[in-house]
This record gives sequence, C-alpha cells and structure tokens, in this order.
Amino acid sequence: MSDKAKNLDELITEARQQNPILAALIGVLIDGGRVVCTGPFAEDLLNMIPEVLFFEKRSADSMDELAKYTERDLIFVEKLSVDHLWKISHHTGAQIALVSETALDAGLADYQVQEKDLRSALLGLKSWMAKVEELHSTFQAEGPRENSALILDRDGILIEDLDYVSRPDQVKLRADVVATLKKARGEKMQLLVFTNQSGMGRGKIKWEDYETVTTHLQDLLAKQGVFLDRILKAAYFEQSELLRLGEEQLFLASSRAEHVNRGIHSAVTCQL
Repeated sequence: MSDKAKNLDELITEARQQNPILAALIGVLIDGGRVVCTGPFAEDLLNMIPEVLFFEKRSADSMDELAKYTERDLIFVEKLSVDHLWKISHHTGAQIALVSETALDAGLADYQVQEKDLRSALLGLKSWMAKVEELHSTFQAEGPRENSALILDRDGILIEDLDYVSRPDQVKLRADVVATLKKARGEKMQLLVFTNQSGMGRGKIKWEDYETVTTHLQDLLAKQGVFLDRILKAAYFEQSELLRLGEEQLFLASSRAEHVNRGIHSAVTCQL
C-alpha cells in the first residue's frame, strides 16, 4: 500500500485500482454497512477473517429479508439464474456482488467477482483497515461519510454525449468536471452517478462494453484523485418493460436516501 494515500478518497481509489471488491468492502465498513452472504462459497471465504469482518447469512430466496438492506450494505450472491438475480436487484437497495467465474451478460450486479479476487481482497482487508484507522479524522466514525450528495448523469454531464458509448477511446471527460467533483467532495458530498443506458436495452451495447467504459471512466477520474461512491445504471428505452431511472426514482434507488439530504436530488439534471 502506498504512503501517498493521504486522505480517504485517495485510499479507496488506490484500493479500487488494486481490486474493486476490496474498495467496496472498505467503503461498506467505513459507512457502517453490513456484509451479507447468501451461499456457502462466499460464507467460507468470509469466515477467513472473523477478527476483521462480521457478516450476516441470509437466504437468496428471502426477498423480505433482503429488502431490509440499504445502499450501505453489500450482499454476496452466487449460482443464481438471471431471473433470480433480477428479482433480488429489484427487492433490495443494497450493493450486489455476484461471485462467479464467468461473466453474466446482465447489468444486475454492482460487482462481478471471481474467487481469487475475493480471497485476495479478504486476506488484505486487515492491513487496509489499519490504514483507514490512521485516517479516522477525515470521516465520521459512525454512519456514512457524508449526509449530502451531488447526483449526476453520465453522458453529457460527466463525459461528452456521443450516443451509445461502447469503447474506452470514446470516453472524454467534460471540461471542468474534475474541479467540480473535487469541490463537491471538499464540501463532504457523496458523488453518485445515475445513468440510463438505452443502448444495452436495445442490444446496441453489450454488458461487457458498458463495464469496460465504466472502468475506464473510473480510472480517468482516479488518476486525478476523484473516487465515485456509486454508479447506478438502467437499460431503459421507449416501449421497453424496464424501469427508466427518472429523477425521483434515481434518488430513491440509492438507499443512501436515508442519509442524504433530499433537497440535493435535483442535481441529477444539473449542468456542470
């Protein structure tokens, strides 16, 4: 771990570059969230570090139980059909990590993680949390790090809107976007991105393309010291049966709504 991580954002950005699920676990622990497993494989791995990580076990079929979890929480799922994963994603506000050795062609999980990456993240978590403790003065010790948020669209707000962005070379940050994000973070705001990607619903963009573009966007921002707290997407298009992320739905979809000032939600349509 680099000694250059001088604040919490830089620390999480560094962790994400090493292992996305490691950064997710750190964020959950910092925000006072819960880690949940729904299958034996993830349970065995999570049991490796009882001194660092307390987790809960729930059935993947218990939608009422899963519905109680919020954006601050992380649920590990495994060996599920697309239909089952879709059902879970529409019942819970929690982040979902799909433990699978093969990519699933659906935008229903926040993370798709292989066994080796989850094992690596868990084995290194203790040392990373020790570093977090050294930075305890930069965040609240209990509850979420911030209670307000800047909520942004992706295309036309964070990056140039080129229609159906499917390749990393098409990702162009808009002018002054980094300065704006850093200013918001300096005011202790969460940075949330909500995006409708009709190209996925129309079959013009594959799930893997969206993931590649998203990773490249995060990397571009990370190189300039900016870490996005959450990116939420929907594959809505006209006449589809999928949910479009409208302004109110976008805000409510993030269960940080329990902790974010509602007056800020109109920022979803703001121009930088």
